[in-house]
Amino acid sequence: METVFVLLGLLAVASCQMKLPPKDMRILLESNTQCQKLSGATQQEIMATIQGNFSDSPALKDHIFCLGEKLKLISSDGKFDRDFAKSKMMEVIPDEAKIDEILDKCLIHKDNARDSAYESIKCFSDNRDILMA
Repeated sequence: METVFVLLGLLAVASCQMKLPPKDMRILLESNTQCQKLSGATQQEIMATIQGNFSDSPALKDHIFCLGEKLKLISSDGKFDRDFAKSKMMEVIPDEAKIDEILDKCLIHKDNARDSAYESIKCFSDNRDILMA
């Protein structure tokens, strides 16, 4: 599930300290490395998001969007795959009501795909207590 959120989660829920299956951790780490090379986001910027501190840098927005695409959470045109995100989250958090609540609140659509991914991840981070309650 963190794989899902570290995009989109996808960085945001990482701080919830949930355990990832080894396969998902490998995918996440590989995608993060690839996206960091493509985006130019610094390790410091990326790690800060885990603590809920989001810089407004274009590189970080590109990084988050890249992760979303690689993890198949968002398409290149900014459309979220809500069903896929929900299914991955249900593997770790078997509370459908909580998952629906945060997805309803945080799958944010902006004028462009990068801003949509960025604002959504920021929202997940700001509202992670919903999932942990």
